[in-house]
Amino acid sequence: KFEKDLAGVNMVKSALEEDRLIAYYQPIIKAYGNSFECLVRIQDGDRVISPFFFLDAVTKTKYYSQLTQRMIEKSFQFFSGKDVTFSINLSFDDIEDVELVTFLKEKMKQYNVENQLILEILESENIVDFTLIRDFIHEMQALGVQIAIDDFGSGYSNFTYLLELKPNYIKIDGSLIKDIATVEESYILVRTITNLAHELGIKVVAEYIENEDIYNKAKRLYIDGYQGYFLGAPNSTMELLPQS
Repeated sequence: KFEKDLAGVNMVKSALEEDRLIAYYQPIIKAYGNSFECLVRIQDGDRVISPFFFLDAVTKTKYYSQLTQRMIEKSFQFFSGKDVTFSINLSFDDIEDVELVTFLKEKMKQYNVENQLILEILESENIVDFTLIRDFIHEMQALGVQIAIDDFGSGYSNFTYLLELKPNYIKIDGSLIKDIATVEESYILVRTITNLAHELGIKVVAEYIENEDIYNKAKRLYIDGYQGYFLGAPNSTMELLPQS
């Protein structure tokens, strides 16, 4: 594990130095206008390396903040002026990083993307300052930025997040979505979460739409957005696959 982590850190370090960090974009199909999630990759010659091979290794190093800042810059630059919304991922640790938040605000203003931007906030059980997180979210929303709680349903404090943080979206975790076409209990659970979110005025996105059966079952729930390889794989050109 140590050797794997060291390799991941070195991979990110050299990618930052040589500007080989790239952004991929996965479509989110919405009835009211499609969106794209920005995902980090490393270009290594002809290979494109997934974050599976490096992201965990750098989370507790100085390179993590540098990686996040580089992704913010590249994503904002790419989408600035385009008539489409896009999302980037932030953790609670990111929001507690004063330098990173300052950088985020500066780049939002520089590229004028406030009304296009969705911040997908990753769940964490280790929130040090809940008030700071809540204030950040409300500040961003006041600027026109939308907030999504990512991987909803993967942990135990999600419902508290809905009431306290008041996001614009929740993204239901793939561990719940993947079985809705075959397991009735999974379908009932996702339906319950969707109905609750809608009652609270929160839109719902289903992740892990991996085949037509899952997609058709999810559409019966009047979910607001759909994301998964059946509808479009991450790519570098905002390509959308034609789906009804």
